[in-house]
Parts: sequence; C-alpha cells; structure tokens
Amino acid sequence: LDLGYVAFYAVGAYMFALLSSPHLAENFEWFAAHFPEGLHSPLWVVIPLGAALAALAGVVLGSPTLKLRGDYLAIVTLGFGEIIR
Repeated sequence: LDLGYVAFYAVGAYMFALLSSPHLAENFEWFAAHFPEGLHSPLWVVIPLGAALAALAGVVLGSPTLKLRGDYLAIVTLGFGEIIR
C-alpha cells in the first residue's frame, strides 16, 4: 500500500514549474545574479529534468524503505506525502 506516490509527482511538477517560468529568478537571488535575463529553457529539456528529479526522490525514499511491508510502508509513504505538501 503506497500512499505517498503523489509526492513524487509534486516534486517533479515543482521543478517543472520553476524552470519553465520567470519566477525562478524572483525566488532565488543567487540564480538572478548568474542569469539576469532569466533562464529560458525549452519545454523538451524541462520535462525530462522534472521526471529525473521525481525519480531521484523515489529512489531516495525507496532505498531505505525496501524492507518495510504493510502498515509500516503506508505510514512512511503517507508521512513523505504530508512532508512534501
């Protein structure tokens, strides 16, 4: 029973939203210093980056929880989903 899989989508979607909008430079001052005109990333570059970050988050959470089963797995994944929210 996996209750936190939506958190992986959220991680990838958040990266996609930041990289494809002009708000990245507004939210991170160090980024604005390096890219004063903003980062104009093509859509076909941002989509795989978001998917890769979501996959990395899944591996990071999945590697220590591989031995958990049943209720314990549900608690860990639900907790991760709540932390991301």
